[in-house]
Formats: sequence, C-alpha cells, structure tokens
Amino acid sequence: MILIVEDDLIPGDVTCELLEEALGVRVCHALNGMQAMALVENFTPELFVFDNQLPDMHGLQLYDYFHMLMGLERIPALIVSANPPWQEIERRQLACLQKPFDLDELISLVQRLLPRAQIPLRA
Repeated sequence: MILIVEDDLIPGDVTCELLEEALGVRVCHALNGMQAMALVENFTPELFVFDNQLPDMHGLQLYDYFHMLMGLERIPALIVSANPPWQEIERRQLACLQKPFDLDELISLVQRLLPRAQIPLRA
C-alpha cells in the first residue's frame, strides 16, 4: 500500500486512482500530517508520497517523524513540491518530483521506489 499525503483533495484523489489503476496497488490518501499519522497507526505503507507544503507541517518534517519510528525507518519516500527544498531533499537522499509533473514520470518513479518486485513496468 502507498500512503499519499496531499492537502489538495482532487489532485490527491486523482493521483491515488492513477496509481491504483496503473500499478494495481492500494493507495491511501491523507489530507495532512495528522491524518497520515493516524492512518499509519493501522497499517504500514510500502511507500510514502509527501507533498512538501502541507497545512500542518512540511512533508520533510513528516518524513523525519515517520523514519524515527520503529518499523518505518526503511520505507522509501517521494517528496512532491512546486518549490522543492533541494538541499534538504538531497541531504536525506530522497526522490523528488517537482510540480507540475508528468504522470508517466510519477508512475515510473513509484515503480522504482516500491519494494515489490512483482509490479510490472508499463510499456
């Protein structure tokens, strides 16, 4: 399962549907960091996708919080932002997509980041 944390409802839902259809994986959508924290109490995602400009915290702050927790420290993460904080992203060695982005680029990057070997690459 992928956890997408995106405060814009429609783009977040569209991204969820796109990834579910293209990759055949379950995707859960949280609108802010607090919702994401509550969701992670009930399941462990295989990949985090964080918008960096969230209303209650930055995506990088949420990444740091989750990666301090036992069992979540090795889960890959993708930061999505219109104005990425490149230095902080590089320091953490994270993947990043700058908004607006190409949907095929998103799918390809998610395929590379997901630890599931059974996900077929799209032609």
